[in-house]
Amino acid sequence: MTEHITEKYTLAGVQHLIRRILDTEGISPMDLAKASGLHFTGIYSILNKKESKNTRPVRRSTIIALGKGAGFDVKIDSAKKEITLSRDRGPISKSNDIEELLQELRSILIHTGRRKFDREEKDRIVGVLRALVM
Repeated sequence: MTEHITEKYTLAGVQHLIRRILDTEGISPMDLAKASGLHFTGIYSILNKKESKNTRPVRRSTIIALGKGAGFDVKIDSAKKEITLSRDRGPISKSNDIEELLQELRSILIHTGRRKFDREEKDRIVGVLRALVM
């Protein structure tokens, strides 16, 4: 299964593209910056920039770095003024889903400074895991 994200090559289009990457991947701008090899202030600058007649376009190299950092192939069509990100997702694997979920659960604990989940949280997690395995 191939996934595509297409936006106009404008400031608003690039801002929307970044937000879609963040939402799709479930990551923060800092995580995207790290994966892309960019400084996080650059991403925040793009997201908070206002369109004006003096606004410079976002560099092609920045767009390519952002897309590749999120695992996408990047195509910029200058004639259409369009950016297309695409990637092959491959078949969905339940074992990969479970591994990703466990990794996410570990990171939640680390970020919250807690050592374990409470009983209600454990019950919800077990329910999700059972649904994934079946």
